[in-house]
This record gives sequence, C-alpha cells and structure tokens, in this order.
Amino acid sequence: VVLADEATFGLIRGQDLPSEDMNSSDTAVRLGQLLCRWAASQKIGIRVGVAAGPLRSAKLATTGRVAYFGTVCAEAHQLAAGTGQDWMVH
Repeated sequence: VVLADEATFGLIRGQDLPSEDMNSSDTAVRLGQLLCRWAASQKIGIRVGVAAGPLRSAKLATTGRVAYFGTVCAEAHQLAAGTGQDWMVH
C-alpha cells in the first residue's frame, strides 16, 4: 500500500502474504529488492530502507492529504541513507 509518494522519498506499507508464508516485513523487503532490480536496469539510483513498527498519521487541513510520521519512518529513512550505495535494501 503506497502511503507517500514524494519527489525524494516514498513510504510503502508491507502486507502479510500468508499463501507465501511471508509477513509484512518480508513483503516489504521483497518489494524493495524488486524495485532495486528494476531501477538498476533503468540506471536509476535508489536506496531502500525497511523498518517495522507503529506508524502515526494525521490529515493535513490545507490539502486533505494524510501525512505519515513516527519513529519507524525516521528509521527507514536512516537505513536507506546508510546503505552506502544505490540499488540496496537495508
């Protein structure tokens, strides 16, 4: 589920996939791997950070959009920034 799609970052919530014996963290990592593989084939540098935990949200009064925040967002951003190279999931 896409939660945010900004120019320099995105936020995607993984979902359990019982038929494949995958939890939400597993599906998020796998999606990150697939995104990195596609981006590498297109010569687009991306870095993916995966974190699990509670996610907070608030509806923005001016736009009506929902903003997501919290420790898990910051952790995922830090993991992505700390990968050391493009096309990695951390």
